[in-house]
Amino acid sequence: MIIYKDIITGDELLSETYDVTEIDGVIYEVETKKVPENDDIEVNFGGNPSELPDEEGGGDMGSGAADDVKMVYELCKSFQLGEVEDERRKNVPMIRGQFDEEFKRYVKKVKTALEKKGTDPAEIKIFTEGVKKHFKRISKNIENCDTFTGSTDDLFEPSGMRVVVDYREDGMTPYAIIWKHGLEEMKV
Repeated sequence: MIIYKDIITGDELLSETYDVTEIDGVIYEVETKKVPENDDIEVNFGGNPSELPDEEGGGDMGSGAADDVKMVYELCKSFQLGEVEDERRKNVPMIRGQFDEEFKRYVKKVKTALEKKGTDPAEIKIFTEGVKKHFKRISKNIENCDTFTGSTDDLFEPSGMRVVVDYREDGMTPYAIIWKHGLEEMKV
């Protein structure tokens, strides 16, 4: 199996077991889904409440037990990614200016790491040119996205990749955006 690690921090961010689409040779769009944060909780989606047992074993659960279950993105749960929030506005998604500043620093770090690895200059150019195109699209919508960082990275002073989770046009299907050149493969 192949695990993809952050080229800066070494944090595991992705594996080949996920459905990944490469976009313009620069980013990966990774299909994910919402799952219960706690694996011990049984959640019955789409069930008829009158047919489900209540606490006494009868029907009609009434309040809907699933309402109290915290849902998280499967990808983020699998790799223990930490959710990033803007420290200036607690419990509010990251704002655009903060994302833009961090992202510019991150791109420089990735470019330096690629150069140190001896990456072909043409491949580095694909990264830097592709970043310009996709960064604008992501940045415009960042306030509507959730952002995450690797398990060892600092949530407020990041050094590694920000994994951005957005939703498809249907508004129901989450997907993660991961920078291809910010990853290195590890075979396990």
